[in-house]
Amino acid sequence: MVDARFGFAVPSLCQGPRSRHFHCLFKVVNTVNDDRLRHMKRILNILRNTDQPVLSYVWRAWIIAFVPSLLISVLVTQLLGLMSNKGPSPIGAYQGLFSYLEPSLSWKHLSWVVGTILVCPWLETLLMWPALSFLRAVLHETLWVTAASALLWGYIHSKFAISWGLTVVWSFFVFSLCFLEWQKKSTLKAVTVTALVHTCQNLAPVLLLDVILWR
Repeated sequence: MVDARFGFAVPSLCQGPRSRHFHCLFKVVNTVNDDRLRHMKRILNILRNTDQPVLSYVWRAWIIAFVPSLLISVLVTQLLGLMSNKGPSPIGAYQGLFSYLEPSLSWKHLSWVVGTILVCPWLETLLMWPALSFLRAVLHETLWVTAASALLWGYIHSKFAISWGLTVVWSFFVFSLCFLEWQKKSTLKAVTVTALVHTCQNLAPVLLLDVILWR
């Protein structure tokens, strides 16, 4: 069954006589303002357009990933700060992972910077490849596969810090969709483009944290 407003198929588990909860969910979704749906479809169309130059795609995908992630980070940090009575941290959702860093040009700091910018994006993209292949075999529909992948990576990152896990869900939605769309051209392009978007996504927080730690 295809939802005309989103343009993707509803999984089989959302159909049948026992699916009233899923039908209620889709009824709620269908009440969302058409303008918001139009904006979301525009974002998805940008991520699906692999005919544009690679650098243009990387730039647009990074903006789509980074801006919402930054807003989510601020919101999550504020909420968790209020719940813990500790107040928000200037480092935001990354404080759980980066709180051990020293404001000095040490080997520990340099290894963290190199790992975050150069190693992690490529490693996680390579790990994403078999994960997406498995999810695609189970869920079939691209957007459901992308959503499941985002939740999986959010859960993995939450093992380091809950706030970090909540923050990366959206960015990994973008990474996963990027990988699946570029894989239609070749797996090499999928890995390369996704890793570049991920590198840009990690670069901004690293620079921001350095400014905070070294100021």
